[in-house]
Amino acid sequence: MAPTFGGTMRLNAAGKAVTMRGTFKLDSTNVEISDGTNQNGTVYFSFKPNAYGAEVTLQSDPGLSADTLVRMRGTFVIVEDDTGVVHTFSDAGWSGKLSDNREDGEISGLTIRASRYARQG
Repeated sequence: MAPTFGGTMRLNAAGKAVTMRGTFKLDSTNVEISDGTNQNGTVYFSFKPNAYGAEVTLQSDPGLSADTLVRMRGTFVIVEDDTGVVHTFSDAGWSGKLSDNREDGEISGLTIRASRYARQG
């Protein structure tokens, strides 16, 4: 059976329902790996700690100020309704610079960052 992706998604950020605009890009590892080449031609790899995260686009909400949104901290949960997958980010908050497109109401520029991540489904 082929894997299924996409569909309807919901975000709960620190106890507040926030409407997503669609795509989110998941960073489900807490390690960043870089490589280099020694003078003798052999390759080396360096590991650096990294926060778990997800890049998201959101729908502007007149009942939620931008200042309140970017200061949210706690547990963030993304539910993929059509696939049954649940992504839980603990000790989470927003990173980045919020951009609010007033033409179409899309909020971009924010990434969920968290100390812990769990996937169910």
